[in-house]
Amino acid sequence: MKDSANSIGISINENLKYDMSFLTQHIFIVGTTGSGKTRAIQKISEELLKNNISIYLSDIKGDLGGIYVNTSRMDILDKEKQAFIFGKKKFPISFQLYRIPVPILSKLFEINQTQEEGLYIIMESVQRKRISRLDELISLIHEKNFDGIDRRTKMVILRKLKVAKIKGYGSLFGKNKIEWNKKLTLGVFDKLRKDPHLISIINTLILNEIFNRFGECGSCLKFVAFFDEAHYLFRDANPSFIKLIETILRQIRSKGVGIVFASQDTGDIPKRILKLFSSRFIFRTNIYSEKDKSDLRLLVGKDYEKVRGLNPGECFYSFPTNDGNSFGLTKWDLPMTKNAQYPKETMKRRIKGFLERLFRR
Repeated sequence: MKDSANSIGISINENLKYDMSFLTQHIFIVGTTGSGKTRAIQKISEELLKNNISIYLSDIKGDLGGIYVNTSRMDILDKEKQAFIFGKKKFPISFQLYRIPVPILSKLFEINQTQEEGLYIIMESVQRKRISRLDELISLIHEKNFDGIDRRTKMVILRKLKVAKIKGYGSLFGKNKIEWNKKLTLGVFDKLRKDPHLISIINTLILNEIFNRFGECGSCLKFVAFFDEAHYLFRDANPSFIKLIETILRQIRSKGVGIVFASQDTGDIPKRILKLFSSRFIFRTNIYSEKDKSDLRLLVGKDYEKVRGLNPGECFYSFPTNDGNSFGLTKWDLPMTKNAQYPKETMKRRIKGFLERLFRR
């Protein structure tokens, strides 16, 4: 990235800009359906693409297709974008098992804290043997006795791995590497909306891959990842998983990577995670309980009553500046790209590519 990009501002509207150099301190966007969250995500994405910053967009609801379809407005060629279309038991990308942290696997396999300790012991052998696939892991546990793991715990872990295989989760693991050399990458989850657990795992695996992909670069900005419906990441999360995400968010800053979480509720994200997001855009938010009021007050202070009545596109903002901090109420300009469906040929091409790789296995 050119050094001058550090001083480039993202135009929220003609009167307000957000300094792009603060993106590595992460952004939190919250608001109910129709409040303007997607508008903000599109606007930030467009500005980044125009300034040659690569992005990943997690599109769970299928409403970010406009960015993919209309990239010609930002001078992004077709070869500089890619869409990963996730279907039921059909995954266009895979992850090497031995490279995945235990807390993510524990969440995927729904393993408790005691069983997770056993999985740490097992993963030592997995990493040493560089095992990439779920079938290989199941065979290893069948064939080997592990010091420190009693038979009952071993059988419970084995049973949960087999259940995951029946659910089709085995297709998540393999030797394919994700190419991050595109300007725009979308993860399209629309057909998986009925399986939030799987969406949570896939996005966490992608976040982990992004973390491992980039090296230290100091104060640069190389890449920004957007996770819409970010509360899926923390669904049924145990303490070790939350701690892992916290560590990634802290350390990924020095790698030149910014993270944007978007959610519908102020209480969707653990408070220890939310503290790591220095920039916040709070759109219209519902308050149903005293806890909701407390969570919202934590984000916007004395202005929390105003947030309840905001019109679509209006938000409370708070973000760092070179002079300190800027906050207040504002309205986002409309993005250039409009909602659109992903091209059918894109869907067919991605599914065909998945089937070809599956056959080669």
